[in-house]
Amino acid sequence: MNTIMVTRTGHRPLKFSGEVLVSGATSCNRTHPDYSGSTGREMEITVYHTAGGKYVVSCHYTTLWMGEHDTDTAHVLPTLEAVLDYMVKENVPAWLRQELIDKL
Repeated sequence: MNTIMVTRTGHRPLKFSGEVLVSGATSCNRTHPDYSGSTGREMEITVYHTAGGKYVVSCHYTTLWMGEHDTDTAHVLPTLEAVLDYMVKENVPAWLRQELIDKL
């Protein structure tokens, strides 16, 4: 297991021991097959498994729009089911959720 530090906008970084389970991203390019569905915005998501048996979902949201800022979130969740529920709540596109599920 590695020591991982995840950035969280407006909060202290989250530091834990763990490993990457899966990661994926959308594209802000409307002609790309991984288009986010939101012009000028994209998302990178990474799911970690901690040494303590929990899961961390880290999201980096990028924007190309003036007046908006890139943001980072990270949440600790108890189960993979909770991770999937969280991804639905965060509007992770269904195709990306399926891609991440397939990698588990």
